[in-house]
Amino acid sequence: MQQRTKLTVGFTTLVLAGTLAFGGLASAAGNEEGGNGRKQLTTEEKCDKVDEVQARAAEIQARIAERIPVLQERRDEAEANGETERVERLDRRLARLDTITTRLAERLDKVETWAAENCDA
Repeated sequence: MQQRTKLTVGFTTLVLAGTLAFGGLASAAGNEEGGNGRKQLTTEEKCDKVDEVQARAAEIQARIAERIPVLQERRDEAEANGETERVERLDRRLARLDTITTRLAERLDKVETWAAENCDA
């Protein structure tokens, strides 16, 4: 191997090792809170947000309730016209909305239970 190639490989190795060491050090230094970079809310802050969560859940449930009849109507039209692919696609969308509604209700119950146990008001 020529001298120039040896120097190039050596220099590249040093630069790569330094970059990796610096990146690892910066990553460890920036992760002081031990989390994913998000601030952990205190119990009081969580209690303050319960009303926001409930309002947002109600808004989402209302939008879903508005959307289901429209999709059902489109599904009925597609079924009457013999559009099986469209019917299947609309069935999947309706099933997804049903899943979201169920999951949202479960999560809202969890929030309300937690709030009843941990919040003063």
